[in-house]
Amino acid sequence: MHDPLFEEKKKIIQNFSKLYSMTAHFASEHLSNGKLHARNTTELFKKVNFFIADISYERPSCYFEVGFAQALNKPVYLLALHETIIHQLINGEKVRFYKDIKEYETLINVILRAENVIS
Repeated sequence: MHDPLFEEKKKIIQNFSKLYSMTAHFASEHLSNGKLHARNTTELFKKVNFFIADISYERPSCYFEVGFAQALNKPVYLLALHETIIHQLINGEKVRFYKDIKEYETLINVILRAENVIS
């Protein structure tokens, strides 16, 4: 299922990125013929300092990307819409749930503070 709030969430992250001089990457921007390109994805994932993954709607592609990032021993912050069923996932007990877009924005801010992006 497509995330109906994706564009709003993306805008929140883009706004924080601009405000704090960060570079945000979205998996959807790195697709080749609708699929992740293994070599390009691996190189990008190696360069990224940390990941924020929204696993709402139980999308298999998100779980794949989370597993990939975790295999590289990168910090992965897990978010999900309240009442999302969490499947097999390392650190699944650490998922931070949000009820609406405002709580999502607050969680993004908390994560960035934890990563010392924001002073």
